[in-house]
Amino acid sequence: MSLVSNANTMNQSSTPTPLSPPSHSNCCCGRDNCHTRQKWQEDMHELKNDARTVADIAQELLKENEQLEQQLSERTKQVQQLEARLERVNAMYKDVKHDLKAKSNQVRDMQLFVQDTVCEARTREVILRGKLKAAEGKTIVAEHKLKVAEKIMAKDKPTNDNQGTPLLPPQPSHTKPPQPSRKNLPPSTQPQPSSSNVTRPPPPSQQQQPSSSSKPASLKPTLAARPSPFVFKNVQPVNVWTTKVTTTLQRLKATDLHSMKQRAGRPYDKADTSAISNSLIQSILFDIERLHTTEHAPILDICKALLYEIGELRTRLNDSL
Repeated sequence: MSLVSNANTMNQSSTPTPLSPPSHSNCCCGRDNCHTRQKWQEDMHELKNDARTVADIAQELLKENEQLEQQLSERTKQVQQLEARLERVNAMYKDVKHDLKAKSNQVRDMQLFVQDTVCEARTREVILRGKLKAAEGKTIVAEHKLKVAEKIMAKDKPTNDNQGTPLLPPQPSHTKPPQPSRKNLPPSTQPQPSSSNVTRPPPPSQQQQPSSSSKPASLKPTLAARPSPFVFKNVQPVNVWTTKVTTTLQRLKATDLHSMKQRAGRPYDKADTSAISNSLIQSILFDIERLHTTEHAPILDICKALLYEIGELRTRLNDSL
């Protein structure tokens, strides 16, 4: 602004003002050809030329000043834009720095979590290996018990077949054939009491015979009644139960992971195969719970409990692998 004011003042001062004509054409010395006056006029003429030159320079300076002001305003706008952009960049930098700090904290927490998880996994692996060994031992014991139960059932099957057939009670040889009732006979044919038909007490020798013959009759049931471990009223439910137990055992054997992979013929994920095997085992366990029979023998409950225990052990084996 000081340059503009100086230029304006210079412009105003540089404008040529007409000189007042001298009051007299002669010098104060009274001579016409005065060197001082001539020199003064030359100086005045030079001053006029200088004033015109200064005015031209001032106009050029004003134009340059206007251009500079325009450039300054443009530069000011650019600087303001840069300041706004810098503020946005600073805000983004702060956000990125905050996110980086949060991510670094998360990474540190994840590292600690992974370390703890690895330690827990190792501990769990040791525990699961111990459980696996115990489960294998239980499986061997359960299979042994199942084989023993099958052998017992195979041994008792012939005796159950013999006991399941209804036997007629033995009849003594001196029993009389059934006689028709007197109501259905005509009056003429009904037997009349006679002296020969009058009952008389048997002799003492005959009275003692039943007592002596009753002893071997009472001994026969004791000798014939052989104690059997499982007595079945009907053999058919036992056969059906044996078929159910055998089928269920085959289904449980089919849930083995190695056999499933061999049947599939292509590699599968171990977790997926284990999940499929567990789902099959659960359905088999549900079917085992629904097994029932009309016979209430302890061997049937033992077979059911053994099948359920085998299914549970196979589930634990799949989870531990």
